[in-house]
Amino acid sequence: MTMPQHRSRAPAPRFVFAVAGATHVAGLTPALQALKRATAAEIIVVQRAGDPPAAHDNRLNAAPPPGLGAHQAAIWLKTRLHRLVGLERPFCYLDSDVLALGPEIEAIFAQTTGPVAFAPDHATLDQFSPYAVRCGCTGACGHLREALFCTWGLDVPGDFRLWNGGVFVARPGAEALLDDWHARAAALFDAPYWRTRDQAALAAALWRAGAQNLPTLAPRFNFILDCCRGLSAAARTATPAARLPVSPAHLPLPDAAAVHLINHGVGRTGWPHWDHLAHYLELAP
Repeated sequence: MTMPQHRSRAPAPRFVFAVAGATHVAGLTPALQALKRATAAEIIVVQRAGDPPAAHDNRLNAAPPPGLGAHQAAIWLKTRLHRLVGLERPFCYLDSDVLALGPEIEAIFAQTTGPVAFAPDHATLDQFSPYAVRCGCTGACGHLREALFCTWGLDVPGDFRLWNGGVFVARPGAEALLDDWHARAAALFDAPYWRTRDQAALAAALWRAGAQNLPTLAPRFNFILDCCRGLSAAARTATPAARLPVSPAHLPLPDAAAVHLINHGVGRTGWPHWDHLAHYLELAP
């Protein structure tokens, strides 16, 4: 008698957000609405214990170390998700300013078969330098390279294109790299010269592990739209929403599965990109 063969199913993947602070929790709503519209997969919101609950049933409260500000606590949660939700099932992390455009977002799990894969950023190490360290420069410079070498003895080239911590997929085997990212990001919270960011810590973890050449996710899973592109710090607050920079690649975005609205583009009524996305995704006001 031939017994029926049972094929083992791959563990069902899930999507994860991480937020801290009442403002950040409230700002998650559009991303949650967009993702729920795009997928039936499990969605988990990891948030700092004691903050107002996110508008979602599946929440996990976690307690970062006391004394951290909301931005620091959010980074602490994000870089520790593999320990908080586990890696028994793959997860895709999305920043709260990443909007899924449709069901193709689920294809992100088939992008790579390795233990971890991040989306590429739009900036190189030198371009990002003034946003990572308090060097006083207003354009690309080598001060972040110097800081990485002085802090950790790592020689990272200035033309290295950063990985974006706002969109990544993690599976079993990613523990060592993610643990190192978490440790380095947390170590910089109290370092006066360093700004509260996670990109430089991620670059350091990659180069220390020799993982800098691993495949990244396709750019369509992290299509970056910057409402402040090219604007000075003063112009960012003074420019009316309708006159903020617009990318030539506006919606419809045939090759985009998710849009990343950096620099507080989410909810920026009057900015053509936000208005178009809100209408396209039928986001509630």
